[in-house]
Amino acid sequence: MRSLGMKEEVMRARITYLILFVLALSFPFACQTTTPRTEGNVSPDSLVPKLATVDDVIQWSEKNLYFKNVDPWDPAPEVTDVIKDGYGDCKMLAGVVSVLLDSVGKKNLIIVIKSGNWHMFNAYDEDGKWRVVNNARLVERTFANLDEIKSYFKAIRFEKTFNSYKEFRRWFNEEIYPRGGR
Repeated sequence: MRSLGMKEEVMRARITYLILFVLALSFPFACQTTTPRTEGNVSPDSLVPKLATVDDVIQWSEKNLYFKNVDPWDPAPEVTDVIKDGYGDCKMLAGVVSVLLDSVGKKNLIIVIKSGNWHMFNAYDEDGKWRVVNNARLVERTFANLDEIKSYFKAIRFEKTFNSYKEFRRWFNEEIYPRGGR
């Protein structure tokens, strides 16, 4: 075997570094979702089968959505984008569950708590007891009041409660997101 000359070794090293550099630059783009963002022109009804009851909402959510850490200070997206992606952080999943519970006529809250970090989840009244949906999963117990929920999550305090995702999204995107939320 012949040994490489100095020029050939330098050239191979440069090509190797160039390839690694291009791969490093393309990595962030490869990790981003390929789902195009909507402009609010798609309804959740077109993406989710007809759900008739709260149980249908819970079953669909548990089967089709999962929690994934994303940048918590990204703005709250359109619900349809979260449904298409199939994942989201707590604010995103609380939004989807809220809209789906609304669609079956179940009044619900999006609750924002502070327990070290901020956390968002859903609560709804079921025969005088509160049920909680946390990260699109039903918590397997009922709560007599909001103080029990606060204790369950070891919350320092309730930041806010919202009756609709639209209201929550406006608050988050206009008041929290621009300030960096921290």
